[in-house]
Amino acid sequence: MKEHSIWRSRLHHLGQRMIQRKVVGENDMKTELRRCLTTPQLTLLGVGNTIGVGIYVMLGVMAKENAGPSVILCFAAAIFVTLMNALVYAEFATYIPQTGAAYIYFYKVFGEFAAFLCGWLILITFTFASSVGARAWSGMLDSFFNNTIQDQTTKFFGKIQFGMPFAESLDVLAFAFQIAVVIIVSCNVMCSSIINTILGVLTSSVLIFVFIVGIIYGNPENFRNTEHGGFFPFGIVGVIKGTSLALYATSGFDIICLSAEEAKNPAKAIPRAIILELLIVGAVYIGAAVGMLFLIPYWLIDLRSPLPSAFENVHLPWGKFIVTIGPMFGVTNLQMLGIYSVSRVMYRMSKDGLFLQCFLKVNNKTGVPLNSVVCVGVLTSVTALLFDLSYIVKITVLLMMMNSVLVGTALIKLIITEGSRTDNFSEPNSGSYQRDKTEQDFVENEIVVSECRTSDSVENLAVVTEENGHVVFSESAPTLEFRAVENNSLENTFNNHIQNKGAGVSENSDLTNELERSSDESRKGGTTATTAYDETEDDLLFQKSASVHRCPAYQERSLALQDSNMGVKQRIAACLSPFFPGILSVNVMLTLHWLACVALALQINFGYKDIIQLKLVSILSLSILLVLLVLISFFLWSQCHSSNRQGFQTPLMPFIPTMSVLSSAILMFSAGDMSGFIEVIILVVLGAIFYVIMVLCKFNSKRSFSLPEGCDERNSLLAGSGDDADDEIESDEI
Repeated sequence: MKEHSIWRSRLHHLGQRMIQRKVVGENDMKTELRRCLTTPQLTLLGVGNTIGVGIYVMLGVMAKENAGPSVILCFAAAIFVTLMNALVYAEFATYIPQTGAAYIYFYKVFGEFAAFLCGWLILITFTFASSVGARAWSGMLDSFFNNTIQDQTTKFFGKIQFGMPFAESLDVLAFAFQIAVVIIVSCNVMCSSIINTILGVLTSSVLIFVFIVGIIYGNPENFRNTEHGGFFPFGIVGVIKGTSLALYATSGFDIICLSAEEAKNPAKAIPRAIILELLIVGAVYIGAAVGMLFLIPYWLIDLRSPLPSAFENVHLPWGKFIVTIGPMFGVTNLQMLGIYSVSRVMYRMSKDGLFLQCFLKVNNKTGVPLNSVVCVGVLTSVTALLFDLSYIVKITVLLMMMNSVLVGTALIKLIITEGSRTDNFSEPNSGSYQRDKTEQDFVENEIVVSECRTSDSVENLAVVTEENGHVVFSESAPTLEFRAVENNSLENTFNNHIQNKGAGVSENSDLTNELERSSDESRKGGTTATTAYDETEDDLLFQKSASVHRCPAYQERSLALQDSNMGVKQRIAACLSPFFPGILSVNVMLTLHWLACVALALQINFGYKDIIQLKLVSILSLSILLVLLVLISFFLWSQCHSSNRQGFQTPLMPFIPTMSVLSSAILMFSAGDMSGFIEVIILVVLGAIFYVIMVLCKFNSKRSFSLPEGCDERNSLLAGSGDDADDEIESDEI
């Protein structure tokens, strides 16, 4: 019986942990990491993390097999999709300036279980991406020696006979290169940042060099290609497939969000750096594509070395040498930033109690989470040594797209549920939060309409005017009596209200007494009250915070004025609120919104041929899905509140996140196959099993702790049974 009770408590504890959300408080803004990165440094971090193996490898594949000269449209579309995702990340990074990127955003919006799975997949994504870069760097270096290194390695160790996803032979050079990168990243954030900046500039310069040489020595007729299909040799379908590949080459801005805890001013620097990074990358990519296609027709490109083959086509051997060395700089930079990124995610998860605590240690001298860096370096080195390159690329692209599909939905929910808060960084149980809330409640009752003895006619209501800088209630409504609480009385009453609330006294006891006393005195006076005080903050406070006590006529007039000034969004929200009450409706609408985006993406990917042929069933289903998505987005738009917080805010909410979700879903289904999705599902299941085991092993039913006196959570727990209270307390522990 006792064992059954323990397991029941464990399962209850697990359920509470899975749905609990992260509260971002003032203490969470503190960090042991060193804040030293500025906007230019963050921008170059993003550029270096984006321009790497993707552009040097994918450019030839996109141009020769997918899009031809229209590859420039692929890059433009990929930059547009990435921009939609970047706007979502930029607002999240302003709202939650902590390292962890999508992981910490999911923790805030969806809860701990979803956050852990997101972090788990991010760790796998960055590990695989770093392995891709290590193998690419190894191949580039080995090409200078006519593949002698790889041949000797295969001769010494032999071939691997395990099959997919393992490679046919060990890549010892990639393993050694990755170990060297780990040593550099472990030194210092500023040291690695300087190296990243130099390598990023060199990599971008190589692509700019390709554009300049292409304009000078190239042939614009290669873009016409009248004998080989023209500008769209593979049609619109080829452009869509090329865009999905280009998205891999343009996705790298998330490292800027991962650097939030090391940025000097994350609220301003991160959004600026993200936008600047995308503008730079877009210009460089399109320029490099134009330069390459000016130098060589798309059907003559060598997929193994697209840029060197372009220079060889126009007989420029010196240019071929430059573009052969250039990718090595980019890949080296990409590897350093990859290890940097995944180590910060691991550090953040350990700090939240969702990973091994040994990864939380930060080196005092370097300010680097050394254990995380070393562990990530070992994982990426082993992956690069053993796994096949094509398998790694396939899984990496799918995991990247999955994050983009879900982050947009997370931002919409965040804006709807918490967009109206003025202080986003106060914990609900903190003293500052309670005082702000109490002060707001008190101010709303500062001015009292004590009595209304007239009819409900709107014409008899008082009108607020100003005379000589003072607020005056006109005599057009002589029966309405107002009384302003004096400043000293106001201050004393508010202070007593705070003290009594902390001592556990009824929340509005002193406040109610003061208001009743003011109301009684106003009745005895029997005259029309006129307020006149100096132009101080109290005067402004009076104008903003006057409230009404049960006066039907005044309430009718107030509602009429509010209705006349109410915007379209507020009117829609007011009409929909009886039908969609509370947080449940938000979750339901968001689920329908996400499913509509996914269904529309599936229809476009697998039914595009029928759509092009104008078949009735395909057109009808596409129209229904589009109308449904527009209606749901319109309903969500009516629920989005304007926020008073400072920093970047995504425009056209929720339509920008909707475009992000839809475009990412289209490209995800375009790039993936059934086996890839099955493998991703297996990785998700493994992560879920690891989370359940971790939470259940940490559970201790006998552990006790105390919460502060007056804490609402503590009072509610103590009001119930002891077992339930213990379970609830344990559920909030990380």
